[in-house]
Amino acid sequence: MAITINVPIVQRRQLPGGILEVTCHLNGNEFPFKAGQHLQATLPFLLFNDPKGKTRTFNILSSPNNSEYISFAFYMSDSGFKKSIKQLPENSEIQLKGPFGLFTLPDENKNLVFVTEGIGIVPIIGIVLYATEEKSRNNIIVLHSGNKDIPYDDDLLSIEKINNNLTVKTKIGSIDASLIKNNVKDFENTLFFISGTSETISKVKPLLIQNGVTLRDLKIEEFSGY
Repeated sequence: MAITINVPIVQRRQLPGGILEVTCHLNGNEFPFKAGQHLQATLPFLLFNDPKGKTRTFNILSSPNNSEYISFAFYMSDSGFKKSIKQLPENSEIQLKGPFGLFTLPDENKNLVFVTEGIGIVPIIGIVLYATEEKSRNNIIVLHSGNKDIPYDDDLLSIEKINNNLTVKTKIGSIDASLIKNNVKDFENTLFFISGTSETISKVKPLLIQNGVTLRDLKIEEFSGY
């Protein structure tokens, strides 16, 4: 069941590759969610006109275990919404509604492979962070690429150092068949997750299906508006 809360923006962080990370203080509000889910953010007003209005959907970056702050991130653009959220005064309150989505950890202990490019890493950061905090026994592989920069590469490598069940492989350029085949040894007993733009999904999904992955063992989180 979705809930709605009003929370202040306490930090905005500009990252390489044109990504803006927004952090809000929960101020004691409860906003229970599962790692990998997304939310709707509504601004109190727009500083710049936007025909799509003052509400957008974003993937949650932070872990559900963080009861003090909640973060999300997105590619910046010239949209009125994104320029507005970047320039709103510090501590401006925005409305969060959610959570939504099924791009979450399974209940069973299985091998997990996450494949993504660019901004698609956002929900995966929350998932691997939560899995690490909870000492999950799932063996997790993250395959991640970027054109010039690899978003959250340092964060992933830091988490990998403290989670013996996590393997992170990154590359500059696009995800391709060799990156998948060289790092995934068992395609039958593994759940696969793809997140990112429609371009990423249309590229990666056939590569997995060609290796025998069934739709039953595949979760997809497609980003829109990027």
